[in-house]
This record gives sequence, structure tokens and C-alpha cells, in this order.
Amino acid sequence: MDYNNNEELNAIREGVRALCAEFPAEYWRKIDEERGFPRPSSRP
Repeated sequence: MDYNNNEELNAIREGVRALCAEFPAEYWRKIDEERGFPRPSSRP
């Protein structure tokens, strides 16, 4: 796979950005501080 800017990789990036934008910054800070991982049931 070519990891340079290709359409498939850009679509994945945009999807992840959109999903992450649904959560407040405080949520991501807490996950980072705890060195944890987001869980499907941990919706804010």
C-alpha cells in the first residue's frame, strides 16, 4: 500500500476526525492521562 496521500487513506482520516469530533476535548484528555483506550460504552 502506498502511504502517501491517496483517496482511501484520506477517507479513513476524515472518518476518524469526524468520529473524534463527537467527543469533547476533556474526554480525550482523560483518556490520554489514564493512558487508556476509548471504549464503545464510554460515550460522554
